[in-house]
Amino acid sequence: MKRFAFRKSKQKIKNISEVQASVIKDFVFDTNFQVKFLSGTSAYIKELPLLFEDSEIKIIDLAQDFSPLTPFFRILSGFKVSDSILDDFCYFPQKKAFRSYLKNGIADKRFDIFVSDNIGFEKRTMRQTLISMMEEIVSGDFLILNTQCIGEEAFEILKDLEKSDIRCSLTFCIDSFDEDNTTDSLHNYFLEKQNDLNFLNICDESDRSLFLEHPKSKYDREFSFSQVMDIFENNRVFLAVSENRRFADSFVKKSGTYNFFPEQLRIIYKEIGLAYFYNNDLDEAVLYFNNVIESSRNDALAAEVYLFLSKIFHHKRNLKQALKYALLVEQIAKDEDLNVLYPLGLMMEYFCCENYDDPSYIELYKKALKALKEAGLTVNYIYTCNQIPVFLYETREYFGFILEQLEDAYSLAN
Repeated sequence: MKRFAFRKSKQKIKNISEVQASVIKDFVFDTNFQVKFLSGTSAYIKELPLLFEDSEIKIIDLAQDFSPLTPFFRILSGFKVSDSILDDFCYFPQKKAFRSYLKNGIADKRFDIFVSDNIGFEKRTMRQTLISMMEEIVSGDFLILNTQCIGEEAFEILKDLEKSDIRCSLTFCIDSFDEDNTTDSLHNYFLEKQNDLNFLNICDESDRSLFLEHPKSKYDREFSFSQVMDIFENNRVFLAVSENRRFADSFVKKSGTYNFFPEQLRIIYKEIGLAYFYNNDLDEAVLYFNNVIESSRNDALAAEVYLFLSKIFHHKRNLKQALKYALLVEQIAKDEDLNVLYPLGLMMEYFCCENYDDPSYIELYKKALKALKEAGLTVNYIYTCNQIPVFLYETREYFGFILEQLEDAYSLAN
């Protein structure tokens, strides 16, 4: 990497001294650490792009960045991610979303619904996919500004990167902490890192007022309907659920300032409900889902909401209410020819039934499996396969059937 002496920039550097500039450059280009942390006042950090303007370092600013798992997708977007790399590193249900997002910045929708028991696993596989791809193809030096703005899921990737075999150099810059921008876990992590060799603080004690500042939240701006939907949908597909929760909270606080059409608000309320659902705030999710269905329109949007209401009441063990919503999903799906939602309604109907020793329960199990498989909802099919009616294990005539289902689920999972 090209080294260079401190010089006057096209724009004048006002706050960083020559001594500080030398220290910063030596730290950023130190090859002993691939992941580094740089802390300073906002005045210092804002001048870093000027300090490095004649180098080849790539600068990414997260201050107004709403992309999922940022900055890691943005880093990868500068490199060619081949189909073979995706095949090697992606968990199969996530591959389509990775491919589409890296190609055009919009993640293809997943039609299966995340299985609550598997969300932790899916988060880990996404995290490992991003790290593996970065180890494989990313090189060069990166300066990440406003790192305090990253979400909880991106923070987990950052921590794992310190233990990875990446060949690039990443310097994460922090200039302020604020509850609207920074999670508690991220704040505490930065404080713990201050005595590590890969952490540089360019503030002196007289500058410490920076930690008392309250910078403008990145959510404190106007969003178009398409921007709102892109943020919610992309984050959800990549399970950046804490980021969606923060965005939902912000939207709710200033919802009165938005001038959206009623139908657009219905769609946004569904997304807000999903944001709370995936953060396990089920009562808040129900509140916003009810805003969607209060119009009494039995359309595709209502069917989606009924599906998640069924999941919520199933989780609460109110099986009667959960079954009611599952049957509504099936009814609307039939009326509106919604080929994906109908199998999911059947799946929830099966989960909500309690007639475990009734032959009709076995038929419902088989019917749900057939519909899920034909619709290509592989993750939900595999999960339902493994929810075999308990009494079947005690009935010898069904042993062959059980083995067949488990083998099919195993082959699809691999």
